[in-house]
Amino acid sequence: MDKLDPKMENLLEILKQAEEGKLVLPQFQRDFVWSRQDIKDLLVSLLNGYFVGTFLFLRTDPANPPFTWRPIQGVTLPIDRDGNYIAEPEAMILDGQQRITSLHYVFYAPPKEVVTPKYTSRRYLFFLRLEELEKGNVEDAVFSVNEDDAKKYLDKEYQFEHKIVPFTQLSNKEKWEDWVEEFIEYHVDKYIEENIGEDVSFKQGRELTQEYKKQLKEKASLWEKYISNLLEFKVPVLYLPKIEPNNKQKLSEVCTIFEKMNSTGVKLSVFDLLTARLYKDNIDLHKIWQDTVDSFEGIRKLSEDNPDLFKVLLLRALGLMRVLRDKDKDKGEKEISDVKNRSLINLSPANFEEDWWTIAEYFNRAIERVMSTNQDGFGAFLPKWVPYKPMLPVLATLLYYVEGTKELSPMEKSRAYTLIKQWYWSSVFTERYSSAVESKSLSDTLELIRAFKEPEFVPSMINEARIRVPSLNLYAVSRSGSAIYRGIMNLIALNHARDFLQVDAIEFHNLEDHHIFPQAFLRRQGLGDKDKSKINTILNRTLISDETNKKISATSPREYINWIPGDIEEVLKPHFIDSECIDAMRKNDYDKFLERRKTLILNKVQELIGGGGENANTRGEDI
Repeated sequence: MDKLDPKMENLLEILKQAEEGKLVLPQFQRDFVWSRQDIKDLLVSLLNGYFVGTFLFLRTDPANPPFTWRPIQGVTLPIDRDGNYIAEPEAMILDGQQRITSLHYVFYAPPKEVVTPKYTSRRYLFFLRLEELEKGNVEDAVFSVNEDDAKKYLDKEYQFEHKIVPFTQLSNKEKWEDWVEEFIEYHVDKYIEENIGEDVSFKQGRELTQEYKKQLKEKASLWEKYISNLLEFKVPVLYLPKIEPNNKQKLSEVCTIFEKMNSTGVKLSVFDLLTARLYKDNIDLHKIWQDTVDSFEGIRKLSEDNPDLFKVLLLRALGLMRVLRDKDKDKGEKEISDVKNRSLINLSPANFEEDWWTIAEYFNRAIERVMSTNQDGFGAFLPKWVPYKPMLPVLATLLYYVEGTKELSPMEKSRAYTLIKQWYWSSVFTERYSSAVESKSLSDTLELIRAFKEPEFVPSMINEARIRVPSLNLYAVSRSGSAIYRGIMNLIALNHARDFLQVDAIEFHNLEDHHIFPQAFLRRQGLGDKDKSKINTILNRTLISDETNKKISATSPREYINWIPGDIEEVLKPHFIDSECIDAMRKNDYDKFLERRKTLILNKVQELIGGGGENANTRGEDI
């Protein structure tokens, strides 16, 4: 895209364009989310003449806009019989929506039915205390009042008496000048009534009145410094040139620019941008998402904390599915060639809903596998234990390819499931999906599908894991948010570990990660703040109940190990604690315990990724 040079434009003129429907929002923009405090802060900045940021607009052909559009919240435009807005938009707001909507709210005071600030359902009106401006106290000059309490402030006589002006009188220079003129006339009339009696000559009265009027104008000049900042405020506006609705390259550029620049409001995603594009094809992506959440328990459960992320992940899975369908086509014939956001914005509306529901089914199956503790699952029994959510589009696409197409023979399917497991654990224990997720998603998908059909081919990420895992430094893994930490907890769940002190197994969701050698005990043994990572290492953590953790408290392993009912080795074995570890616990030998447990865990991981490794259980144990 060509270099963009900012154009300085009057801010109040921009609001006027929005009010007239010449400046609109693309449908993908989120709703207004600023609070009254946010609005006040913006007004204070304007009155002081401070920089309030750059605006980014997209020039638009009124007859052929690239996105479905709507007016900013607070603007009411006429509607035709088909429910379409009657207006001719000349530009769309890409960055600046919150600021423009805030100022429109202040200067045009729309009804509460169409817009309200965050945290309230009431209509608020904004006012300016001119006496505070005289003192240079701009912060205290701006205030807002809900409409039920604002009646006195809307009375002109009250305004003139208390030197309070509503911001609705400041939407243009003429309104402000009219208000000042009425203010002066009010006080001059009042002065004459109170001070010019019958004993004062006409000449003297006129002189006194003119002097008082001069004083009033001088007073008004103290306000003018701030009011002129407001009325004449200019902002830099970057205009993107018009684009045709079907120009994929330009739409991709808009997507990239928008995602990078939309920082002052609510960050939008490719999902929102695509929602606007598809709306013209009678595809309501937001409704489809809601229906998806209602239809699939796994998607609903896992997306609750961050639905925006999962909207994009599902789109990425759909993109991967379509890339697979086109993989044998020439480059020019492919719908998209990667699953980066700039490409996903160009997903075709053709068969979109059908493809969405197909991949949503496999996305839900992917979630079920990740959260299952059976032999085919990956052990993330609670959402917080999922190592990498961005791996889900790849897993969903691979399951679709294996189970939803007829590409593979029974033998190839069997190999595919094995490779999927090896890819999953390889990615977790090399923390593969911590960066460059989009490119890795595609390359992993294509490599694995090749490996499904070519027994001699080993995908690069699995090879890499087989090299790196044997020397993995588990001592340094202590952050519960890391993929490796979560992966080990998943392995413990897959072993069907149960609580140390409960005779009967309890549900996994009642287990939390706690120390095996208690922190307080280790500190008594001389470990201090400098040894935090050694105390909190994953090698000293496992899944037990809060109740058991409290009971153990600061008790030494040598002592509490005797509280474990039944066969101690049978209880501890699923926690990657074998007889050698138990011996170390009986001796309170922390270093020996950590080293042996590290060996057990790493050998299990090597087994899962098909890397072999030395037999961890040289004493006949099978963990």
